[in-house]
Amino acid sequence: MLRDRERLQQDEALQMYKALLTEKIHHPQTTWSEAKEKISKDKRYKTNSLSREEKERLFLEHLKDLEGNKQRGFRQLLTETDKINITSKWEDIRELIKDDERYKRIPKERHREAMFNRYRKDIEKRALDDFHSLLRDTPQITAASKTLGEEYEMLLDYIRGDKRYKALECISKERENMIKDYIHKLKEFADRQKRRDKEPTE
Repeated sequence: MLRDRERLQQDEALQMYKALLTEKIHHPQTTWSEAKEKISKDKRYKTNSLSREEKERLFLEHLKDLEGNKQRGFRQLLTETDKINITSKWEDIRELIKDDERYKRIPKERHREAMFNRYRKDIEKRALDDFHSLLRDTPQITAASKTLGEEYEMLLDYIRGDKRYKALECISKERENMIKDYIHKLKEFADRQKRRDKEPTE
C-alpha cells in the first residue's frame, strides 16, 4: 500500500510539473538556467517526488515538444498556402506568409527556407508519383498510342480533367515529355515481347 501511495504521489507530481512547464516555458531556445528562474518558486517545482535530474530531463523533453509543435505549425502554414507549387521560390512565398504567427515562431531565416525546400520536394515527389499513377491507370494509353497529331490530342482529353494532370500545369512542357516517354517505354516493352515470342523454343 505504501509503495502504491508513493507511486501515485510521484505520478501526480510528474503531471503537475509537466503542467508547470507548459504554463511557463513557451520557447524551445530557453536554457535550463532561464527556466529555473521562472519556475523555481512554484510548489510544483519544489516537489521532492522528482529528482533534480528528472526535472531537467522533463524540461528537455518539453523543449523537444515545443520545437516539434513549431515545425508542425509552419508545415501546416505551408500546406494552407495555395500558391505553393513545385516550381515556387522561397523569396516569393516568404512575402505571402511572413505576417503569420507560425512563420514568426521559426526564428532563423535559414531554418524557414530549409523547411520550405523540404516541403516543396515532398509535394513535387507526390505530384510526380500521382501523375505516373494516372498514366498507368489510363487504359487508353497503350503501346500503340500516337505522340503527335489529332490522335494524341484525343488521348490527352482522357486525362486533362484529372487533378493529377492539373497538378503539373506549372511544368506543362515536362508533363508532355513524361507522357511521350511513357508511351515510348510501352512501345519498347511491347517490341521486346514480340522479339521474345519469335525466338525458337528448344
